[in-house]
Amino acid sequence: MWQRQTDIYVAVVRLPDRPHLRLSGDQVELIPGENHWETRGYEVLRDGKSIALDPIGPGESFALPGGGTYTAIAIERSGLRSQPSQALQLEDAADLRILKSKPTDFSWTRDRFLVHGREASQQEANRSAEAIREIVHLHDGVIHREWHRKGTLTKRHDLNPNGKPIRHLYYKDGKLSRREFHTRDGKHISTEQFDADGYITASTHGSTHWWYERGAPIKFTNGSVTFFTDRERWRKQ
Repeated sequence: MWQRQTDIYVAVVRLPDRPHLRLSGDQVELIPGENHWETRGYEVLRDGKSIALDPIGPGESFALPGGGTYTAIAIERSGLRSQPSQALQLEDAADLRILKSKPTDFSWTRDRFLVHGREASQQEANRSAEAIREIVHLHDGVIHREWHRKGTLTKRHDLNPNGKPIRHLYYKDGKLSRREFHTRDGKHISTEQFDADGYITASTHGSTHWWYERGAPIKFTNGSVTFFTDRERWRKQ
């Protein structure tokens, strides 16, 4: 029914991912953001001022006019603009290459291992009774935090841009057993249970509760009302 309404409302929930600038030999490379399929081009700025009238498209090259502090902004076809890239300081003029995809020698994230609150090697973390693995994003900082016991994953938090754990994952024998979603204020939203084969077995969201058999829903309750199915049709209990 919503598709047949006469009015359309648009809410921007996420801006385009910002690009990254780096020196590669005597050239500057612009690496597109992680999700860049809607990117039309890039605005390149020198000391905060744009150096081209139109966005520079993927695959193009551009001569940077001289030394200064350079940043870049991704522009989508819709006109949405990303946050600026990190600043790159140049002493002299250089050629800029707009890459179409991420180079193989570049990564947006790195792993950091902690044992008793101090940074450690992966080998030491795997040997420890308790260790934490953090996935650190180049621009956003820590985006995932995992708890390990002798190298086996037991719990994982996915963090929002403000560092709040909004998704909690719990593991049994290294396999996902429970998944919870929380608001940025810590309020619980929903829970999903999984069996050892990876099938969802139950889920709750507020007053609603679903049960599943090998991933297929078989029972549903909402408050005092219950429905069940024999795989042919749903019936009210």
